[in-house]
Formats: sequence, C-alpha cells, structure tokens
Amino acid sequence: MLMRPWGGACTCPSQRGSAQFNMAATRLAALVLLASLSIGSALQHPSLNIVMEWGDRLEEELYNIVRKYSGVEELKNYYRDHQVNLNVVDVDGLALVQQTAKEIDGLLSKKMKALETIVKAAEDLALNYTYDPDLAIEDVHWYDAKNLQDGDPILTYDPQFRKPINRTYSAIHLPTDIWKGDPKIANELKWSDKLDEVFYANTVEDPGLLWQYFGSSKGPFRNYPAFQWESPGTVDLFDVRRRPWYIQGASSAKDMMILIDNSGSVHGLTLTLIKRSVQELLKTLGENDFVNMAWFNTEAHYVSCFDTFVQANVRNKKVLEVAVLEIGDGNMSDFGKGLEFAFRAFDDFNTNSTSQGARCNKIIMLFTDGGTERPVEVFEKYNKDRDGMGMMTTITLPVYNKSEGLGYLSEPPNVDFLEVEPDNPSKEDVRKNMIDRMSGAVTIETFVRSQDERYVDLVNRTYIYGPMNSTIFSLGLVLPEYRQKRIEVENIDIPTGRDYLQTQRSALFIAPWNFCDDVLTNSSHADFLQDILEKLSGFDFPAECDEPRLKHLLLDTVVTERLAEFWNNKAVDFKSDGIMATFVSTEGGITRVFPESECQDFEDKRDTWQQTFFRRSLDNDYFIYSVPYNSDHQNWPVNYTIMATSSVTLNDMGGIKPAVVGVKLDPEIILGTMLHITDQNNTEGNTTQCPLGQSCSDVIRSCRDSENLLCVLLDDGGFIVTTNQDDQVGDVGRFFGEVDGHLMSEMYNQRVYRREEAYDFQASCKKEQPKVASAGSRVSFVPRLNLADALNLQWWTTNAAWAYLQQNVYGILFSSSSTMAEELGEEGSIDENVSCVRLQHEYYLGPTTYQYWSDDCGNCSRKMTVRQLRYSNLLLVVADPVCDSCNNTPVIQEPQKTNNPDQCHVTPRYRRGPEKCYDHHPEEDASHCGAAALAAPSLFATSIQLSFLLFIMKLFGAT
Repeated sequence: MLMRPWGGACTCPSQRGSAQFNMAATRLAALVLLASLSIGSALQHPSLNIVMEWGDRLEEELYNIVRKYSGVEELKNYYRDHQVNLNVVDVDGLALVQQTAKEIDGLLSKKMKALETIVKAAEDLALNYTYDPDLAIEDVHWYDAKNLQDGDPILTYDPQFRKPINRTYSAIHLPTDIWKGDPKIANELKWSDKLDEVFYANTVEDPGLLWQYFGSSKGPFRNYPAFQWESPGTVDLFDVRRRPWYIQGASSAKDMMILIDNSGSVHGLTLTLIKRSVQELLKTLGENDFVNMAWFNTEAHYVSCFDTFVQANVRNKKVLEVAVLEIGDGNMSDFGKGLEFAFRAFDDFNTNSTSQGARCNKIIMLFTDGGTERPVEVFEKYNKDRDGMGMMTTITLPVYNKSEGLGYLSEPPNVDFLEVEPDNPSKEDVRKNMIDRMSGAVTIETFVRSQDERYVDLVNRTYIYGPMNSTIFSLGLVLPEYRQKRIEVENIDIPTGRDYLQTQRSALFIAPWNFCDDVLTNSSHADFLQDILEKLSGFDFPAECDEPRLKHLLLDTVVTERLAEFWNNKAVDFKSDGIMATFVSTEGGITRVFPESECQDFEDKRDTWQQTFFRRSLDNDYFIYSVPYNSDHQNWPVNYTIMATSSVTLNDMGGIKPAVVGVKLDPEIILGTMLHITDQNNTEGNTTQCPLGQSCSDVIRSCRDSENLLCVLLDDGGFIVTTNQDDQVGDVGRFFGEVDGHLMSEMYNQRVYRREEAYDFQASCKKEQPKVASAGSRVSFVPRLNLADALNLQWWTTNAAWAYLQQNVYGILFSSSSTMAEELGEEGSIDENVSCVRLQHEYYLGPTTYQYWSDDCGNCSRKMTVRQLRYSNLLLVVADPVCDSCNNTPVIQEPQKTNNPDQCHVTPRYRRGPEKCYDHHPEEDASHCGAAALAAPSLFATSIQLSFLLFIMKLFGAT
C-alpha cells in the first residue's frame, strides 16, 4: 500500500480541486518537522547509498500499487480463458504489402482513368472551340467560388465531402490579379464549362472519387464539386499556376544554370530587380529539377557553397535565394567567360554525377541589362550540335502569401523518407531498394518518436517493401515486434458481445474505425455506438461490415467486462491508495474507464492507436508514467492526475500484446510517498530518526527539507512528474531543463539522459519582417508615362523608360511601409507563412542508471544524485539547490527554428529522375537556338528589359 503523506490527509475523487491545498498542507507539516530536526543538527547531503535505498523502496511501493489496481495480471488470465475462441497467427508482412499494393494499385487505376478522361475531354473541347473576341464574362454561366457563402441555395451539405457542395456544377477560382473583363478569360470559362459533365460522369463511374480539378494556363481554376472558397488570409493570392503540382505537370524536368551579369553597368535598382526576378524564378522549379547559380563579370563564380547542380528542393533553393542577395557589382562584363563557366558546369555534372540530375532539358538562364559582345566561339565549342540547347528568358510572378493561419504555403516541402525517419545505413538501403522497385524485408534497431513528439524509444522495427506494379511507386510497411503475430477470432457470441457493449459497470468507448462501410466514423461516440449496435442486432455479421474486425471488437468487449468487474471489487480501496481511475485500451478498439464518472478525459482518446500512452506501453515492458504536457505553467490545472500504463503481454501465446491497462493516480499520494520514504533513512547506517531537539552530526537531509534539498521525479523524456519544491508545483508537466537548466545539462553530460535530434522539414514559420531603412528614395526627374508609351516597345529601351522604372516601381516593389502595404492592410505584407526547418531535441534515459557527482561552480559546489526506478520510466533526482554562480541557462526541448542541417554539407541521396523526358516538340523551330542566340544583342537586351516591365505590370494586376 502506498504510504499517505506524513501529517496530511488523502484526497478523494470528489475533492480533486483541492489537490494543491493538500500538497501545501503536506509541505507545511514538513516544515514543522524540519524545524525540530534542525536544532543543533549538522544536516548532510544524502549519499549514493541512501538515495539507492530510497529508490529501492519507492520503486517497490509504486509498482505494487499500479500492479494491484490495474489488473494487468488478471487481464492476461481473462484472455487465456478465451483461447478456444481465437488463434494467434503469424503476420506475413510481404504478403500484406503485396495485397495492400494491389488494392492501392486498383484504387489509383480508377483515379488515373478518371484523370485521362478529363485530359482527353479538355483537349477535344479546346481544339474544337471557336474563339469569340467579343465574348463578355456576363454572357458565360459560371459560379465564382469566392462569392459562394454558407447557406447559398446551390450548396448542400454532403457527408462524403464533409462540407456544403454542389455535385452538378463546378466553381471557378480566379487569381486576384486577373481582370475578369478580359475576353480570354470569358472564352476559357466558356469552353471549359463542358468539363462539368465529365466530372459528374467520373463520380458516377467511381463513387469514391472526391475532388476533381482543372487548372488553366490563363489562371482559372475549376473545382468540382462546387464549394465555397476559403481564403487563408485577408487577401486571396492563390494562383493555381504557381502551385508545385501544376508546375511539375506543365513542364518537363530540367537542369538549369542561372547566370547573373553583375558588371558595373548592372547596379542599383537594375541589380535589385534581377535579384528579385531570380528569386521568383527559383519558385517555379520543382523536385525533379536541378539548379545552380553563378555571377560573372571579368570572371565567373558560384554564388553559394554549391559547386555543382543541386536538387531544386525547398532547402537548396533557400540557400540560393539568400546567396543571390549578397551579389555586388563591378568590372566589365565578359559574356564568353560566363557562358563558358556554365557549359563547363554542365559537362562536369554529366561526368561526375551518377544518380543526380534531370537528365532531360538543359537550360542557361541569363540575367543582364544587355551587352554588345558576341561569344560565338563559346557556342561553337559547346553547343554547336545540341538541339534545343538555346537561350531562354523567363518572366516570373511574385506570390505574397499573407495567410494568418497555416493556409497553403507558397512552396510546400517535399519530404524524403529519411527526413521523417531517423537515418541509418540500413534505412539508406531500404530507400534505394524502394526507388529501384525491389521487394525485401529487414529488421532495424531504430528510434521511434511518440505520437505527441515528446519522447523517443529505441526499438526494433521490421521494414517490408515492394513495388506497385502499374505505378512508379513502391509501398513500405513497418511492423513493430508486438505486431509480428495477431489475434484471429474464430467464434464469438454476437448477442453477448452486444449486451456488454451497453454495460453500465464502466464507461465504454469504441475506436472510430471503419467497422462497416456505411457507418460514419466522424459522428459522435453516442451515434457511432448506436450505429454499431444496429449492425449487431442479428445473429450474423452484415455483409457490408468487416467481420474479422467486428469479431475482435466483441472479443475485447467480453474480456474487458470481466476486468471492469475486478475493478468494481477493488473500488473500496481506491481512495486510501490514491487511485482516481482505472482503464484499459485494446488492440481491437475498446476503451473502458472505471469509475464511469472519470470518463471525461477519454472522450477524445477513443482511437487507441493514436494515443501516446498506448503505443509507448506496447513498445516497453514496464509501466509508463506520464502527466499532461504543461506548456503554460501559469494555467496549470489543480486537478491533474498521474497516469501509469502497461502493456498486457501474453508470452505463452506468442508474445502478443492485446491491450494496455492503466491507472490514474492522485499526485498528492505520490509526493507523500516520496517524502515519507526519505524520512525513514535520515541517518547513515541507521533507520531510526535522530531524536528531536538533540544534536546529531550524521543526520541526513530528507526530501521534506525543500529549502535545502531538491527531490524530483522525472519521466524518461525529462518531464516533471512530481517535485518537493513549493515554487515548482505549477511546473509539473514541464520539461525539467526549462526549470533547472544547470541540473539538466549536468545529467546530459553524465549520460543520465541522452538525446536524439529530430528535424521537422515540413514545418511552417511566420515570415520575418524585413528591416526597413528610415531614409527614403532619392528624388529625380521622372517623365510621365502615358498609355501610348507603355505600348511602344522602342520606348522601353530608352533612358526615360529606365528612369521611370527605377523611381516609380522601386517604392512599390521593395518598400514594406508604402502604399502597397496600406492597400493590403497591416496583415498583408508580413504575415506570410513560409516553409522552414525546426529542430527538436528529444531526451531519453541513457546507460547511467545511478550516479553521484558534484559540480564546482566557483563560489559554490552542487551535489547531485540520480537513481532510475525499476519497473517504470521514472528517474529519482536528489540534488542541492542551484547556486547563483552555476550556469542555469534553460535547456529547451520544444522545436526551434534552425538553419541546420547545413545544406552545403548534405550529401545528395540516391534518386531516379522522371522516366519520360519532353525535350522537344515536332512542330518546334529550333533554328534560332544555340549559336545564333546572341546574334542580335540589342534585341536580346530589349527582351530582358521588357521582362522587367511585364514583371511589374503583373504585380499591379494588369494583363
């Protein structure tokens, strides 16, 4: 039995709100005792042996109580009693992968057929449509997705889509910067309107088909079925043409070298515009593209640490986006030097790279203000016989994502298998084999992150993989050790199971899984339970239901009903031993809670496989203690409980783990037990206490002496479970390093705790507000721009054009506090969500199970002792209070934005590019490409200047 706090009273379940009051009373009684012990006494820091004894007693006390009330041993016997109704069978992982791959393959085949139907229809409709230059958008029937509202009569709630939709029509999203009055837009909407019939026919053919889209190069984005468009921010800046999936579908893979002329003539705003255009160009590249960037004048150099082409993923492009801003200007321009540098880069890349590169189109993008040099010899040397290897100029559009929430990212990250899994050589092999469409299986020791991303466990996992035959994909399955075998229920009495589903002995929850095709999993638990009961109203399982899954559900219902009866018989002792509740969660989807009054915390924990306590308990062979995560100690609830859970392991039945049992403990009882145990050994070698009021030179400090001794229970992730410190009561549930950075650092250095680095490459961060200089732009004479000049190409090659460009456009493009910010609102210009990388250090208990050491902080020293508690994930920490001269910098466990890993030192991973390459078109005239690209330098310069003009006009929303 757990010992009650010395001098304190137990807290019954109905008095949970007074837990902190009772803890305070416990500590007050401790102070009275300490005042007596301190008279004439020289209190000593407990030695390692003393703390070891404390740990021995504490681990036994805790283990006995949780084992007694959880019913872990009893539940094992209940499952054994039902062996006649079930078989334990081996899981054939490879067969499971092959079967799943076949099912997904069939599913994708249906989707591909629907997609091909849309493509064929769109091509035919566009080909046979006669353009009407006088067509007005008012003459076209269409629904503007942004104008549809809740309650719109054409929208009806659809449970399949979980929102109001219209299955008859599609809705159109038009980018904000497109003028609806343009006849091109009206004609685009007119001919594509017929796609609604194709969309509808596809859903009839495949009822499981959900959203269907058509994105036009002119900007309209047709969504079927029609629904209300929800903009993530105050200004809708979504443009389908800028989405990665659109770009990859509309272009072929390419290796691109971006060459930037940074000679002396390219200075000021001209260079600034080039830099911005380059940044926007990078956003048009996808994961199948490879890119690098160099500047040139009289010499040529790469702009960043990349000395070869790199995959155009988000992180590599970020390096280039930052590096281009550092480019300065000077010297004369030598186009031959720059172009030869680019061609050599292609040759080196082709020679030295094995699995890297697009292996398709090769492009040099040249950004310059023009020039008179004609480096024909360079093209004669490198490009004379290369079809399609000519110069290109791309006009790019800036996309400002001002969403307040997550919304959509301007560049969502593409995540590699090894970026969501801790890396090791064995997984590298798995990854390569999957890319090469091979089959296989391997067992790997690896770290596994918990569902709440606060813990890691070092466990064995079996990776099984194989190809999906009619696709380019491979499918992988990861099996834990506890899933190498499974329960196969043969016989179960449906009426009995149905009756137990309606039990009143304990609260019962069913996991919201797909037990039957026509039962909605997103309904309330009461509705979900009622639907399942209706399916079980007969003596046979309905055809539309998953019979093996329902059998497993009923087996767990029957078995755990006996556990509820066991708890009911133990309930009389709950209060005295600090038991607030008991519960069980099963592999088959049942959760029971006793008493029923304590069920409120489990309403959102119905899906057992999504719970951290469930998975962590299955991965470990001891009790897992945890408290709710405390992210805001100011609002820490006074009625929290300590949860202890353990898997139910049947070693005589193949080692299966059919369930996890647990208890919720009164934290006052846990603290009181720790304080009471430390009272029993407060003299070296003597279990008797020093007589009160007498001098004892060998008196050992107790955990009741909170002013002079820190005693804390931490879990294996370093989070506080209980503490004797009055000022840290509100820190329970916090990471200990935030409370006592010095001691956490010491435990890490002593290998009491180790840590695993976890990078989140899919994180989203708020875009940082740029620093704005206080000085304004210089004032100079600027000619007035009229429409005639704007349409005159020759005018844009004059100095007057550039004067207008530099003065009137600069403030709008690059000032965050000017008219543009006012038009977009104060949220518009800086609240952009951008892809970023976050680093989190996840701690776990290391090889040091006990340790005593001292740290000399200069003016003082600090003694520290730790002891891991057996049968649990707990660590007893006993230490002197932190000295003022000790470095107590907080140790942060939460994810932090980082610039690591350094992309300059990341080794490219094995990959295979797209199998098809579209590097030319039969009707393409390539006679002007290659060596003749710079034959007319003045025209070339004009095209670049015009690119900047169009770049600016698009920013204003002109067409």
